[in-house]
Amino acid sequence: MAGEFINLKVKKVAIHKIFKREDKKILIPPEYNSQCSSLDNEARRALETRITRAFGNDSHSLKMKIEDTSEDSVYRNIVDFWGTDQSDAAFLEMSRQLTFLLAQAQNSRIYQDAIVVIVKGTTKAYNADFAAVIKAEIQDGFNIVESDGEQLLSYVNNLLLTRQQKLHKIGLFINNQVRGREIRQQDVDAFLFDSNTGESISDSKAEYFYKSFLGLDFREDADVITNNFYIATKKYINECVKESAERIRLQTALRNYLYINKDMYINSSQFAEGYMEGGEAKDVYLKAMEEAGIPSTDIRKDVSMIKRGKTRSLSFENSVKLTVPIEKFEEMVTVEEDGDGDTIIRIKGKYLDE
Repeated sequence: MAGEFINLKVKKVAIHKIFKREDKKILIPPEYNSQCSSLDNEARRALETRITRAFGNDSHSLKMKIEDTSEDSVYRNIVDFWGTDQSDAAFLEMSRQLTFLLAQAQNSRIYQDAIVVIVKGTTKAYNADFAAVIKAEIQDGFNIVESDGEQLLSYVNNLLLTRQQKLHKIGLFINNQVRGREIRQQDVDAFLFDSNTGESISDSKAEYFYKSFLGLDFREDADVITNNFYIATKKYINECVKESAERIRLQTALRNYLYINKDMYINSSQFAEGYMEGGEAKDVYLKAMEEAGIPSTDIRKDVSMIKRGKTRSLSFENSVKLTVPIEKFEEMVTVEEDGDGDTIIRIKGKYLDE
């Protein structure tokens, strides 16, 4: 997915503010800025970097499918904007509509005051249009006194330039339209970033953002992508890792990562960082995954297509085979390689007669 965000440039920014509800049934109108915001050069570059990194390797981001294309949907507002002259006035009108939809989706008192940053720009090598909605929660005790948007702009500048501050949630749409014809739903790619852990991105606390607000849902091909991740990683291990003991260790790690790890998401960079030794090996693996077409960001885990996933079966050239449940392998089996290249297996456990 990293190729989707090369050459990313921010062209316009609008900043608004939404408020915590005192009564969950009563929406407090957002505070709208009356003009586009002029980030200084340093903050603009920081914003471009933060967005690129949010959707880069080892991030909690996903490519999603677009579900809601109704007249009042985020998708429709953005597509309609792309069909205009994309002037400041058209951009501001679209940004206000998106901000209102987010305030509407936050129909609970648990959601705090937040800054909403709407971004228009281009990305990819051929400068495809993108539009993004960024929600950044206001720090506790930080009181913004508004004056024609200046305090909002100052706050966002500081937010972008303070590395420990998080851009909590981002929805981003890319227009892949063939020039000269009407934009179709299949022309638009949608992406979601959530600063929460991969395990919680789909819980009810996040659902209001990606589903109720953005009109997105998880792709139905998660089983295919997970299986492709497994096949590509297994191929790399079998073809590129020469030492048999290390090859067995990584094959076991792959099964553990898919079946024992309780996270709902898998990620090539996360697997490399967690289980591979040496920077060169990680780089070669990530290059192999990129060439295999595996997304560089999170993949929603669905192991239903992987066969015999819950056991480790080791086969040797002398026709000996060993099968072990994956949850017992690391605890009960030790693998070494002697000077002649033969594999030595030690099993912790008492032998039982046939």
